[in-house]
Formats: sequence, C-alpha cells, structure tokens
Amino acid sequence: MQTESRLKLALQPVVSFLDRSKTPYFIGGSVASSYHGASRSTLDVDLERQWNDLTTVAKLNAKLLDLEYLHSWSRTKGLTDLINRLLEATGRH
Repeated sequence: MQTESRLKLALQPVVSFLDRSKTPYFIGGSVASSYHGASRSTLDVDLERQWNDLTTVAKLNAKLLDLEYLHSWSRTKGLTDLINRLLEATGRH
C-alpha cells in the first residue's frame, strides 16, 4: 500500500470527526509532507486548530477558568507554553 493510501486510511477517523463537528483544521508536519511525496522520518501529525477560536472561547469564559487546574494539567501534558499563550491572550495569567 502506498504512503498516500495508508495516510488517508489512518487519518480518516480524525478528519471525519473534525468535518462532522465543523471544526476548522489543517494537517501539517511530516504527515502532510509525506502525503505530498516528501517523506520524513518522524511521521507525527500536526493538527492546528484556529487560534482565534480558542482565544475567543477562553475570553468569553475567562471568569470560569480554573487557573490552578489549567496550569497543573498543562504541565502533565507538556502544554505549558500553549496554555500560557492562551491565558495571556485572555488577559489572565
């Protein structure tokens, strides 16, 4: 099976979910480059959600955000920088 076919098969459940939920996305990184014929060894998937959507939701719910939980959770997932950027965008730290 060619790389393009295997990638389509592997990504189909994710893409179907994102399409059904009307979630804007794009696929980048080594998976995208491999799909287009420039194979890379990492084969990780970079799914980017629109940053504006995230900051808008966070701003609208800023008073409800549990900052202690967000910081704790982000440390366990390795997402500290991302959460900090999101909180800065909402005016909370």
